[in-house]
Amino acid sequence: MGWSKVSGSNGDTTIVEADGRTSTEPDGLVITPAVVTDSATYICNVINSEGNREHRAQVNVVSQPNFKPEDVLLERDVEAFSGGKAAFACIAEGNPRPELSWWKDGAKIVPSERTIIFETNRTYQTGTSLRLKRAQSAEIGRYECRAENDLGSSQMVFNFDLKPPTLPQITIPPENLRVPIDSAVYIRCSATGAPEPIIRWTKNGRKFQISDRFVQTDDFLKIEQTKVADTGYYGCHAYNLAGKHSRRMRLTVWDPRVEREKSRELANARKKPDDNQRLLTALSQSLK
Repeated sequence: MGWSKVSGSNGDTTIVEADGRTSTEPDGLVITPAVVTDSATYICNVINSEGNREHRAQVNVVSQPNFKPEDVLLERDVEAFSGGKAAFACIAEGNPRPELSWWKDGAKIVPSERTIIFETNRTYQTGTSLRLKRAQSAEIGRYECRAENDLGSSQMVFNFDLKPPTLPQITIPPENLRVPIDSAVYIRCSATGAPEPIIRWTKNGRKFQISDRFVQTDDFLKIEQTKVADTGYYGCHAYNLAGKHSRRMRLTVWDPRVEREKSRELANARKKPDDNQRLLTALSQSLK
C-alpha cells in the first residue's frame, strides 16, 4: 500500500513520505498536526498478485489566520527618519484564505499618495506591505495588520515613531592631485550622517556623467586613462534628509611630452637672454 498526493494548480502528484508529521498505519495515513498546506487529494494505491486498486480522498484543512514565519513577534517597535521612507509587512495564512487590512490607531487606512499598500495572494496565503513615502509626525502611532477569515482573526502590531536625521559631515575631504596623462587617479571622499549620506560629484560646479572612465564607489571617484581635459575642480557633495555638506579639490593632469618641450624651449631661451626675455618669462610661468 502506498500513498500519493495531488496538489497545486497544475495537479502535480508526489509520493507521500513518512516524516515527523506523517506516518503510514494499517488503517490509513496519519498527519498530525495538520496544517492548511496539507489540503489536497490523497490517493491510496493497493497492489497484489490479482491487480491493483486506488482510492481517492479529498482533505480540506481549515484554519483561522496565523502569521508567518511562526516565530515572528506579533508586536514590534519600528523607527524611521523624519521625512524618510518606512515600510511594514506581514504574511498570513489560513483556510479560507484570510483577507488583510491595515489600521492606524483604530482607523482603517485608505491608500493615498503618501501611503501605499501592496498585496500578494497565494492559495492559502496572503501578503501585504504598507509603505510611507515621506514619514511625518502625523504618521506616528500604532499600526495593525489584521488578518480575517470565517474562523477568526489575528493581528500584528507595529508601534511607529520618528527620529531626527543628522546633517552630513565630510570626514575625509578630497585633496588636490597632480597626475600625468593616461594614469588612473582615485579621489577619496567619505562622509558620516544619519541616514547614511549619498555622495555625488561635480566638475567645475556642474554634474557630469558617470561612465566607463569615471567610476564611483563608496568612498572614491576613480578616473581611468586621465586626459588633460580632465583638469578642473571636482566637488564632493554628501546629501541626506537633513541637508548637504560639500568640499572640493583641484585635479591637474599634465602631459610629460609637453613639459619636456617647454623645458627645451626654456633652456634655449636662457641661452639668448637679450632676445628672448619675454619668452623666458612666459615659459617660466607655464612650468609653475
